[in-house]
Amino acid sequence: RWSAPPAATAFATPADCLDAYCAACLDGDVARYLSCLAEPLRSEARQRFADPARLAEHLRLSKSGISGWVQHPQAETAASAAVVELEEIGSAKRRLTRFHLEKFGKGWLIVHIDPPEEKPLTFRPGTPVNEAREGSQPVIEP
Repeated sequence: RWSAPPAATAFATPADCLDAYCAACLDGDVARYLSCLAEPLRSEARQRFADPARLAEHLRLSKSGISGWVQHPQAETAASAAVVELEEIGSAKRRLTRFHLEKFGKGWLIVHIDPPEEKPLTFRPGTPVNEAREGSQPVIEP
């Protein structure tokens, strides 16, 4: 069984874990990033980036151009496992990544990350909804 981080970094829900993961990447916060990962992901990240400064730079670059993200829970296969698709929005594209999480004691951790899938945006960020997509007119009730 994979090990969990110290209890002080336990994430109450899969959403809490992914929010912390995304924020850590944006900030280049290596300790917080590693606290979101279960083994062997945590050890693999340490091996791939022996220098924490290089990992911090990699994390920031991985989120460059991202203006926001939305979580789409896919499934809870059990009380201790969940799959969440993370949709990250940039200026010209969106990236979909599926995260697999498991509950360890009182907290959730990422146990696997599928390769991301890049897709073009079907609208321009900042465009009002009624101009961006056909059929997306707001409903005004009397």
